[in-house]
Amino acid sequence: MWAPSPKSKLSRREALLLAAAALPLRAERTKPKGPLLCVLSDALTGVWYAQIGEIVQQLGYDGVDFTLMHGGAVEPDKSPVDEVRAFESVHGAGLECPIATTILRSPNEPWGRNLLALAGMTGVTLIRCGLKHSNASMSTRQDVFGLAYFAQQYKTAVLVEAGSGGGLYSPADAHQLISNLGVGNIDPQSTGLALNSDCFAAGAGVSGEEIETALTRVRAVVVSDFVAKDGAREFKPLGKGSVDFGSMFKTLAKAGFRGPITVERHYKTPDEPGMLAKDAEFIRGQIRAAWRPVQ
Repeated sequence: MWAPSPKSKLSRREALLLAAAALPLRAERTKPKGPLLCVLSDALTGVWYAQIGEIVQQLGYDGVDFTLMHGGAVEPDKSPVDEVRAFESVHGAGLECPIATTILRSPNEPWGRNLLALAGMTGVTLIRCGLKHSNASMSTRQDVFGLAYFAQQYKTAVLVEAGSGGGLYSPADAHQLISNLGVGNIDPQSTGLALNSDCFAAGAGVSGEEIETALTRVRAVVVSDFVAKDGAREFKPLGKGSVDFGSMFKTLAKAGFRGPITVERHYKTPDEPGMLAKDAEFIRGQIRAAWRPVQ
């Protein structure tokens, strides 16, 4: 059994491990029939990438969505060493690493091709990029083509995140952005959408028809919860805000979605492991309720 090192003050890793170990024991994990439940690596602050797997394993998740960016779990200029090690540390803990998150916006960015190549080599097939409506330019569609071209070479897919706020493309606009790239011999499987749960929040203004069209290209889902306050978002634990998760998961189940679901934690809490475990159990309940009738 793990025990803290003989120091007068616990390290960040030791404190998190103790907190996670205090949670109820979970049954041995089996391959899920529905989507893979992942946690964004940044949800655990101050934890080195090599230590995330052993902590997340106890919190009820199937895998980790690593951030490959400046200030993230893996710094791009250190990716030749750290990226593969990060992925393998999760695999070594018996977890999945189906997706990674970057801020890539162009195929010409330093380390961009390297990030995609190493991900593909390690079996990480989905890469969420940083293309947003708020940073769009005249060359954005050409950038999507270039990123998709590299992704195709390395057997990965670049995903544009679609949502209703935060500068993201709407589902309709994001779908249009990645459509009809086949004219350049780009495999449609080299691109896709990451659907943000804010599309299902009260007042989101996203129609069911728009969601239905986007779902044909959705490869991953990103979840968080919030309430609108004074024109801004106040983030909450999952199920405590304005997102209609019941509707969202029924829609995903009906569409046959089986990709990764990444839990992001934007709210502050002194008990990160405990709250992330509760978030995981909340999503598990939603998956059980939505997928059981269609399995």
